[in-house]
Amino acid sequence: MKKNQSHQSASYSQPDFALVSMGNYVFAAKALYSELERDAAKQKSHHDFGKDIIPHLCDEGEVFVYDFSRNVIPNDVGNQMYWRDVGTIDSYWQTNMELLAKEPEFDLFNNQWPFRTYHPSLPPALIRACRNGKESVIRNCAISAGTEVYGATIDHSVLGYDCKVRSGAEIYESVLMGDNNIGKNVVLNKCVIDKHVRVADGVTIGADPEQDRQRGFTISANGVTVVPQNTDVLE
Repeated sequence: MKKNQSHQSASYSQPDFALVSMGNYVFAAKALYSELERDAAKQKSHHDFGKDIIPHLCDEGEVFVYDFSRNVIPNDVGNQMYWRDVGTIDSYWQTNMELLAKEPEFDLFNNQWPFRTYHPSLPPALIRACRNGKESVIRNCAISAGTEVYGATIDHSVLGYDCKVRSGAEIYESVLMGDNNIGKNVVLNKCVIDKHVRVADGVTIGADPEQDRQRGFTISANGVTVVPQNTDVLE
């Protein structure tokens, strides 16, 4: 077992410093199988990694901690470590907005630190005017593959893959998670739109909290409106 005692001791005298578990664990398969079988046989166990599995391994086996504060990102001249807890609606929204900063702490375009994530086979994003000639206006946004924007205004927002945004729509400080269909003249303000959401023409979300609650949407402490997955917003 290896423990970083110096960091543990220092954290008590540094109120702006915290040791946290990032929830990323790597096990030797044989050791993990053995530990899971042992724990499953214990009636008084919570059968939980944080409460039972890892504490027992710390007592009985070799456990090593990766010191993320010493993480080195190739080709990065700024902050060498980046981590956010996105366990709340507000932190998830804020983290997405941070990606749009002029000089974001986390560089999405560092080709020496590539993404390891799912990405569907889709064409590039398409931004164009609608049929009546109204041009699209895009300001400070991240727009993923397969997304089509026709004569809409999108400002300081993150759009996931395969979204459709129709003419006259206005999207501000929002996150669209993917496969969203946003109708004509829709207004989204400070929203998180989950996957497979359809918003009908002329609907406004994020302007009237009481109306949004009546629709069944969640509103965070900082006023972020969340539309749940597989929702058709008709009015």
